[in-house]
Amino acid sequence: MEIEYIIKRDYSTKAFHLEKISGAIHKAMNAVGHGDEQNAQDVALSVYQTLVGRKENDVEYVPTIEEVQDIVETKLMESKFTEAAKAYILYPLFYANFTSKTNAKTAPINCENGFFLIPIATNLEDSIEIREKYFNIILEKLESYTKQKLKDSIIFKKSFCVSDFKKEYNSYGGNAYGLANTLFQTAFLRPNIKSKLVQNLYFCGQLTVPGPGVPPAIVSGELVANLINK
Repeated sequence: MEIEYIIKRDYSTKAFHLEKISGAIHKAMNAVGHGDEQNAQDVALSVYQTLVGRKENDVEYVPTIEEVQDIVETKLMESKFTEAAKAYILYPLFYANFTSKTNAKTAPINCENGFFLIPIATNLEDSIEIREKYFNIILEKLESYTKQKLKDSIIFKKSFCVSDFKKEYNSYGGNAYGLANTLFQTAFLRPNIKSKLVQNLYFCGQLTVPGPGVPPAIVSGELVANLINK
């Protein structure tokens, strides 16, 4: 029995790589100066054994990235590397998109426009200091990936977070994304587009199938229109 795939945050299924987990754990250990590469591999193996145990109970089981992160945090907290657990939790995953690479109009001449997204929970504390802290964290990570010094080249930056979503959109808890990325709220397991309680009531948008994002939300509207036309 082995783990071959993992469900990513965008609901796509990718190949599972244990070395990516051990690498992330090792970075967290380095950040606090406690633990080496072998220690990281041992913790990663313990995480893998937990995942295999779940698959033994359900042969169709495919872990989500959120599940893996939760197990890593638990294993670190149960070990002697509790400080590394805190560093692992505080080291956020993020999406990066440089829109000017495909649409030059999104940035001035000889400049680039970078867009960063950090998935977070609702109702978290939100302040300028916290935003700046995490911006610097992801920027340092991006600089390590690209081998370029980016911070000194920033001309303009703007952030939008929990308090902004509450103020601008009256979003519950400052929620920007919709339902939590749990397995039973993913893809076709999201709420159906047709109400089970109210006759002739339909739903469309990111909170129903096929899922979040502009293209899926448009598709959901098309599906509802087709059902109504029938």
